Amino acid sequence: MGWVWVLIPLTFILLWPINEWIEFKKKQVKLGASTSDLEQRVDTQQQELLHALRRIENLESIVANEVFEDFEDQKHVIIGEPSDAERIERLSRRLRI
Repeated sequence: MGWVWVLIPLTFILLWPINEWIEFKKKQVKLGASTSDLEQRVDTQQQELLHALRRIENLESIVANEVFEDFEDQKHVIIGEPSDAERIERLSRRLRI
């Protein structure tokens, strides 16, 4: 009957690594879920950033076009009244945008 007391510590010593492995797996599953959530957030933010960059580029092109048109208008004021062909060309440029 004295050998039963030896089995209790040996059982604990043998089961402790299994318990640690189970806890490690639980943490790994939890971290895996949070990692996939973070990946989804990063993907969403990258898509939003690309959308914002495209919008900025469009706005820049609109502003640059308006500045160019203002410059063309001022040039015609200095030079004189534009001809009908020039007016048609400017109007067609505006309608293409």
